[in-house]
Amino acid sequence: MVVFIKSKVPLPKSGPTAQICVWADFTLKDIDELSWLHEPDKIKGKISEVLGINVIESSIKKDILVDLFYFAYKFGRERCFNEEQQSAFLSIIKRTHEKAMDSPFGNVDAAYEYFKELLVRHCMKRPPFCVQLYSMAEAKSITDYVLNTYFKHYKLYKYAFTPKVRLNLTFEYNGLPEEPAEIEGEKEEPEGGANVEITVEGDSGIAEPEQMENEDPPAVKELKTIINSTLSDQVQKLKMNMDEQLKTNEETLLKKISAAAGTERGPSRKSRKK
Repeated sequence: MVVFIKSKVPLPKSGPTAQICVWADFTLKDIDELSWLHEPDKIKGKISEVLGINVIESSIKKDILVDLFYFAYKFGRERCFNEEQQSAFLSIIKRTHEKAMDSPFGNVDAAYEYFKELLVRHCMKRPPFCVQLYSMAEAKSITDYVLNTYFKHYKLYKYAFTPKVRLNLTFEYNGLPEEPAEIEGEKEEPEGGANVEITVEGDSGIAEPEQMENEDPPAVKELKTIINSTLSDQVQKLKMNMDEQLKTNEETLLKKISAAAGTERGPSRKSRKK
């Protein structure tokens, strides 16, 4: 007799978005070295070394990320997580943060769903897609911890790590004196056009070895594309409105000149007839 048991735990979604992340970022050697450390500064230093946080230029971002992973590791140590559980938990935190910072827009629901999907993959024994590392009680405690720490301060993380936009917009008008020649290598803008310069700064704060040094992350590329398209439309509309306004002003001025010329000619003819 075959008995089918319906699981109350939802099946993880298919696809490479959420995967098993045991030993993905923290190897067995890294977790073992962390277990021998007890001073907070040494633990933070080891975490920074493993995740490459030391390469971040901003000291504020360094402190935020180091505290995020330090308290996560401290939570796992207090719950007596073994090496596999500790490694997976830290990687879940890391991937959730990367997912949250993947877009410059509000994506708290998508980030939370991704976190739950990652956690479910480490709570069920369904190889090769899932591995059972945490019990239901441990999964609940992890969820409560992440909700009360990371997602409770979600907007602060978004403010600190999402790209910041700096816009320099200059206009060029016909008839103005020519400015000095531009630096060699810069593109010349057409007369009467607009010069738009966009600078986007910011990233998730965690170094990725496969990412090129001079290549923008996906979030920055998406933001630049949206800004460029929006500004191009707005500049074009502004230019059309200015042309229409100038044309209207010119017609009004011509009417006034014609009216003034007519009034001047009228009295002179009457005086001649007299």
